[in-house]
Order: sequence, then C-alpha cells, then structure tokens
Amino acid sequence: MFYADTSIVVAYYCAEEKSSEVEKLIVGSEDIAISMLAEVEFYSALSRKVRERTVTAKDARRISSQFELHLNGDYFTILQLESSHYAIARNWISNFDNSLRPLDALHLAIAFSNNIPIATSDKTLAKSADMLGVGSIPI
Repeated sequence: MFYADTSIVVAYYCAEEKSSEVEKLIVGSEDIAISMLAEVEFYSALSRKVRERTVTAKDARRISSQFELHLNGDYFTILQLESSHYAIARNWISNFDNSLRPLDALHLAIAFSNNIPIATSDKTLAKSADMLGVGSIPI
C-alpha cells in the first residue's frame, strides 16, 4: 500500500507529462490510499485546467465521473483526515527547518500515521517525506 498525493491522482486522470509513469504505478498496485484532502485538491486542479483551457468542461465532467466511480467503489482506500494529523503537520512546520506547505504537510502526516510511503511527482514533497521518515515513491 502507498498513499497517493494529489499530483499522482491528477496525473492518473488527466493527460500530463508523468501520466504514463503514474499509470504503471497505479495499475501495478493492489492497494492505493488517498484522503478526502486529495479529492478536494483534485477538483481544484481540474477546475484550473478548465480555466486555463487545457481541459474542456465536457472532458472535466467525464473525468470527474470516472474519479467519483473510483471513489465510491473499492478502487482506493480512503484514509480519514484526523485531528492528530493537524498536530503532526503543525509540529513539522513549526520546526522551521523545512519548506513544507500546509496541505503537503497534512498529506505527509496521513501517510506517516498509517506507516505507508507517499507517492508524489513533487520533488520537494518527496525530499521532505524522506527527511521526515515518511518514505516516498518519487515519480
């Protein structure tokens, strides 16, 4: 099992530079964890793609439908965001020795609490994950 951050989820459903690598990772895995935080960020990223006209609204609705089918099925293990994750994220950020962004820190805290590595295409996040002992699967 691994935790897929939003960069992985978006690249799986939308054509991006790393999509083929992400597809190999996802298709070759039996258990992929995400959180509802990734769901919110996914829709934000998809909305941005529509605004930037890299995806049509019609395609965005089709992509959203596929994602929702996967969310409601057993495609992903959905990990809940808990108050302890906020505390972990706050503690990491308040060390003032990293470049963690708040939502990235929450993704890392979820993976850390579940003792699973995080898959990401964000090099900075992968570096932070390794530094904090979370473990990463960089794409």
